[in-house]
Amino acid sequence: MSVSDPAATVRCMTSTMTQMRVRVHRGCHEVGGTCVEVESGGARLILDVGRPLTAGADDYVDLPKVPGLADGSDPGLLGVLISHGHLDHYGLIDQVHPSIPVYAGRSAAAIVEAARFFSPRGPALLPTGHLVDGQVFTLGPFAVTPHLVDHSAFDAYAFVVEAGGRRLMYTGDLSIRRSGHKTWQSPGRQSATSRAGSSTTPTQASTRWTEPGRRSRTSS
Repeated sequence: MSVSDPAATVRCMTSTMTQMRVRVHRGCHEVGGTCVEVESGGARLILDVGRPLTAGADDYVDLPKVPGLADGSDPGLLGVLISHGHLDHYGLIDQVHPSIPVYAGRSAAAIVEAARFFSPRGPALLPTGHLVDGQVFTLGPFAVTPHLVDHSAFDAYAFVVEAGGRRLMYTGDLSIRRSGHKTWQSPGRQSATSRAGSSTTPTQASTRWTEPGRRSRTSS
């Protein structure tokens, strides 16, 4: 590519602007407190806003430093996707600004609401929209496919997020225990997999942006 080629320069800039990038704020090499930010072309999604399991029952935990998450100041923040109704994945949802859409399973939200009668410490989970197994929906440049997974929390989902010609699979929490449980097909070559809560050793998450590449990479 010649530096003096304006068309080639525009193509390069466009590719950079529309790529999909991923940033893990919490939940890297530790159990719980999961929060992953996905960005493409200036639009962003948040996957889970969990409360760390290391936090005491009366400890106050701040949201991760995601622009616009607490104050709703960034219109590019298109929504928060909650994988399932365990506190280490949704436990800080009450700190998310009410203008930001929240998506979760219908049954998961109902179970969380019913459980608050017995355990009022947990925040309410009041989704703007409900996840349906295998049903694709779009948020800005993102195509999101929820996949029902086996987990101790009923109505738990993994997400395949596609944008900018790239694909990310976020597993949330899952376990393959029941015989005959349906699993999903591989998300393909241009993909990366983010698996939440895969280690019991807490370490600081990497908050640098990474780009899902042509080879599958696993953040675990």
